[in-house]
Amino acid sequence: MKNILKISVVLSIFLSIFSCQKKTEYPIVPAITFKSLNKIARMDTSILGNIDSLELVLDFTDGDGDLGLPTENSKTDSTTLNTYFTLFKMKNNVWEEIKPVSPIEYFIPNLNSTGKAKALKGVIMIDVSIFPYFYFTTDTLRLNVFVKDNAGNKSNVVTSPNFFGFYK
Repeated sequence: MKNILKISVVLSIFLSIFSCQKKTEYPIVPAITFKSLNKIARMDTSILGNIDSLELVLDFTDGDGDLGLPTENSKTDSTTLNTYFTLFKMKNNVWEEIKPVSPIEYFIPNLNSTGKAKALKGVIMIDVSIFPYFYFTTDTLRLNVFVKDNAGNKSNVVTSPNFFGFYK
């Protein structure tokens, strides 16, 4: 009888500890914070040499888990792009928006493989050097970035630190 009592006390303590754990909750509107902007050299096989590259790193939260492409097989077209950039350059101590020939957009892949609403928290790493303007200027630049989830909720806008173009 004493063993049963001990087991039931231990079991009730165990259950009370795990049943009291609070479920992680975030707002359903995604939120991002700037983490880092890293200039790295990477090998480009088309020129058989290293080229400078920028990697933007953002932390994110999304309360209902619908940030990222709805499915792994989604096409990357205007209906699935979900990360948006505005590029600025410093001119006479004033930030001036640069309108690139094509929009600076990116897509976050599927982050919620279950398809069920659940809170997500993580890190997004984006190779922003794919935008050709960076290679043809020595200007001081910066980026504003925001993301949209599948419901169309727009996150806050974060601004990168200043950086320089890659003209060589």
